[in-house]
Formats: sequence, C-alpha cells, structure tokens
Amino acid sequence: FGPGWDGTYNGVRLPESDYWFVIRYTDATDNNRSIQFKGHFSLIR
Repeated sequence: FGPGWDGTYNGVRLPESDYWFVIRYTDATDNNRSIQFKGHFSLIR
C-alpha cells in the first residue's frame, strides 16, 4: 500500500463527512464493456 489519501481535493482539506462516488470506465480488454463502481466512505480525522 502507498501513503494513502491526505483528505484534500485540489489542495484544499475536505471537511469530515460522508462522501459518495461513482467510477465509470470502459474495459478495452473485454470487448469495450462499460463498468460502473459505486461506493462511499467517511472522512474522519
């Protein structure tokens, strides 16, 4: 594992909160299949 995430976005510290995200990408090794991954996390300092 690397050093991890420092809790900033574009150099600005984000507040402690719950965050949700969606990652969408195309898998070129699988006939250009579209893949979506959803998740969430709590930022606690």
